[in-house]
Amino acid sequence: MTLIQYIALFGSLCFLVTVFWAIHRGILSAGYALLWIVVTCGMIVLAWAPRLLNYVAMLIQVYTPPFVLVLFMLGGMILLLFQQSIIISRQTEKLKRLTEEVTLLKAEKADKNNAEK
Repeated sequence: MTLIQYIALFGSLCFLVTVFWAIHRGILSAGYALLWIVVTCGMIVLAWAPRLLNYVAMLIQVYTPPFVLVLFMLGGMILLLFQQSIIISRQTEKLKRLTEEVTLLKAEKADKNNAEK
């Protein structure tokens, strides 16, 4: 293995440990961390097996095998951004419903107070 492979492997393993630490501490939900874990494990496999990297590069007709790593990271980031967009959309809808409920409760309380006076 070359120095860059050791660095990539070490960095990926450190990130994987960080993800598991965040799950353990309750900072990151296990459901949201699944995609991070999958992408990181893929990076570990590609860093550890350079022949696999060469094979994938040949398969998708990329002339420089390290570009496969870049493509893999880019694809992972796009998936993560899509996941975050879904989460934001759900939270926006929940916040909208909650705001409507609070507004209705305030209106009911104001009506009740006006009726008592």
